Amino acid sequence: MSHINWPQKVEEMTDNVNRVVDNSTLQQAHSPPTFKLLKILSSRNTANRSSAPIECEIAQYLLPSAPPYETLSYTWGSSSRDCPVRIHTISTPSADKSRFSPRLPHRSSQLRYVTSHLQAALIKLRRVSEDRVVWIDQLCINQRNVEERNAQVALMADIYRNAQRTIIWLGSGNILHQDEAFIADTASRMNFRPVVREISSIHDQDLLKELIGFGKGAHFSEDGMRRRRALAELLNHSWFTRAWVFQEAVVSKTSQIICGGLEMDFDIFINLLDGVCALDNRDIGLNQSILRHSTGYEPVYLMRATRFEYREAIIWANKHTLLSILWQAQSYFQATDPRDKVYAFLAFQNDSDHGRIRPAYENSVAYIYTDATARIIRQTGLLNILELASKDCHILSDLPSWVPDFSRPPPSLPFIPHEVSSDFEAAKDTHHCWLTADDDWKFLWVQGRVVDKIRSICEIEFEDDGTSETLNEYLKLSKFKNWVTDQDKAPSSSLKNCLRSAKEDDLEQKLLRTLLAEGAKGHGALGSLNYDSEEILDAYRSEHITLKAKSDGMLDYSYKSSDSKTIRKLKRRQHCLVWMKDIARICRNKKFFLSDDFYFGLAYRKIREGDLICILNGSRTPTIIRELTSGEEGSGYRFVAQCYLDGWMQGECPGGRTLQNDEIRTWKLI
Repeated sequence: MSHINWPQKVEEMTDNVNRVVDNSTLQQAHSPPTFKLLKILSSRNTANRSSAPIECEIAQYLLPSAPPYETLSYTWGSSSRDCPVRIHTISTPSADKSRFSPRLPHRSSQLRYVTSHLQAALIKLRRVSEDRVVWIDQLCINQRNVEERNAQVALMADIYRNAQRTIIWLGSGNILHQDEAFIADTASRMNFRPVVREISSIHDQDLLKELIGFGKGAHFSEDGMRRRRALAELLNHSWFTRAWVFQEAVVSKTSQIICGGLEMDFDIFINLLDGVCALDNRDIGLNQSILRHSTGYEPVYLMRATRFEYREAIIWANKHTLLSILWQAQSYFQATDPRDKVYAFLAFQNDSDHGRIRPAYENSVAYIYTDATARIIRQTGLLNILELASKDCHILSDLPSWVPDFSRPPPSLPFIPHEVSSDFEAAKDTHHCWLTADDDWKFLWVQGRVVDKIRSICEIEFEDDGTSETLNEYLKLSKFKNWVTDQDKAPSSSLKNCLRSAKEDDLEQKLLRTLLAEGAKGHGALGSLNYDSEEILDAYRSEHITLKAKSDGMLDYSYKSSDSKTIRKLKRRQHCLVWMKDIARICRNKKFFLSDDFYFGLAYRKIREGDLICILNGSRTPTIIRELTSGEEGSGYRFVAQCYLDGWMQGECPGGRTLQNDEIRTWKLI
C-alpha cells in the first residue's frame, strides 16, 4: 500500500473546481491578511434617531494595524434583505488609522440591503454625536464571492480576538418587559462565584429571592414568576444555539448583551443565571427550574466554561481538541449552511499549520465533512471521531459510512464522553496508521483484529420519552435477564455452559455493567463517584426502599435518628441511584446484543446479526463493521457503530484469550 499526503490531495481536488472570482476584492495569496471595517456615522439628529437613514463608511485594513473596533454577534433572522443602508466606500485599502475621516473623498456610494434584524441593531448601535467602528459579517464580507468568503471566515477568530468588545445583539423586543432595570441592578450587586456555581453569601440569596420572588412558603410571587419566565424566554432566543456565536463568545476579550433596553456584561449575565439555578436546585430541584429546560441553558454554560479554559492555556491544551469542540457543538448548535457546522469552530484547531482545515465553500458538504474527519484522524492518530459516525446519526445520504454527519445532533450519548476522561482503552497504546490503496477520498483504510460476531439482538426498547419514574422502569433489568436466559434454547453448547455456570448475581452485575456502559464515567460531575458492581446492584434492587425513605423525610439533613449507620447506608444508596440515573441515559436509542462467544454488548440500533466486532488500532472502543454484499457498489466494509463490549474495554482479553495471536487484518471502509 502507498501513503498519500492528504493536504496535497485536498489542494489537487480544489484546483479542479471552477471558480468565479471578483479580482477587485480578492486578497493575494501571499499578502498579509486584510479585512473590512464599518463606521456607523452618527445620526446628528436626536429627534429622529430611530427613523433617520443609516449611513456608514467601509474601508479595508491590515489586521494588525486596524483602528480600535467592536464586533457584532447576532442572528440574521429572516433571510430577506429589504432594509436599505447607505454605504460610502473609501477609495483605497489602507493601514492608516485616519482613513475613516468624513473629509476624505469617497470612491463610491451605494445602497446596500440588510435584514430587518441587522437594521434594528445598526439603529441601536448608532450614536448621536460620535461615529462608531464595528465589524459586521453581513456588510464586511461579500457573501456572494466565494474566495472572499473563504478568506474572511478563516480570519474571523482573529477578528473577534482583536476587537475591543463584542456586542451580543438579541433584538429590540421587549422580552424582559418592565423588569430590565431591576434585573440589571440585581446582577450588578451580586457576589456570585463564577464557574463553581455557588451562592457565596446571604446577601446574594436575599437578592435572588427578591428577584424571583421565592422563599415564603415555597411559593413564587407573581412578579417573581414573570421575571423567571422572561429570563427563560431570553435563553430561548435563537442566538444561543447559532453555531457561529460559540466561537464569537469564547475568543472575545469581553462581551456585552443588548436586548431591548437591557445592556449587561455577558459574564455578569451568566452569573445571574448561575445564581437563579443554584437557588432552584437547592429549593425545588434543578429539573423543576424553568431555566433548566430552555434551549439556551446548556449552550450558555458550555460557552462560559470554554471561555474560562480558553484563557487558561494549560487547561485548554490538556483538555480540548477540535474534535472535542465539534463533539459538544453537534448537540447544541445549529447552522443554516451545514458547512458551518465545521467552519464555525475552526478557531479551536491545533496551532500547527500542517493539516489545518481551511474554509472552501465551493466544495460539497460531503467533501467538507470527509476532509475534516480525515484531517482529525491524521492529526490525532486515533479513531475517536468514529463515535459520531454511526448510521443512526446520518441524514446526508452521500457521506462515507465512517464520516460523521455534523449537520445533526447524535441520537444518543457517546461511549466516550467529551467532558470527562474515560477508562476505555480497547486498543491499548496502538495508533491508527494512515494507509490508502487509491486516490478516492471516500475510503478509509483501517487495521485491527476480529474479536467476535453479533449473534443475537434484543428488541427490548429503553423508554426515552421521560415517562419512566424509576431506574427499574427505565432499565428493565428483569426483562433483559429473561431474554438472556431464553437464549439457553439456542443450540450453542458454549452458550449453554456460560448460562448454567453463571451465578444470578454475576449475571445481573454483567447486565447492569453493560447497560450502564461502566467505564464511560457518566456525563458530568457525577461521573467522578465510584461504586463497585456489588454496590450498584444493591442500590438498583433496593430502589423502592430508598425512594420510600426519601418520601418519609429520612434522607433530609434535618432528620434525626439513633440509627446513623442505616441512614448513612440509605444516603449512599441514594447517591448511587442518582449517579446511575445520570449515566443510564447512554442506553437511549441503543440496542443490547449477544456475541457468538456470549459477550454482552451495547450499540446503536443499526447493528445486524452477523456484523463483525473488531478492535481497530487507534480506537478506544470496539468497532462494528459490515461487509458489503455483492449487490452493493464496490467492495469493502461499511462502518456501522462503535460499541460497549463487556470485558473488552480496557485492552485486556477475557477468558485468557490473547489478541496477539490473532492475525492483523486490513479493511477498506466505504
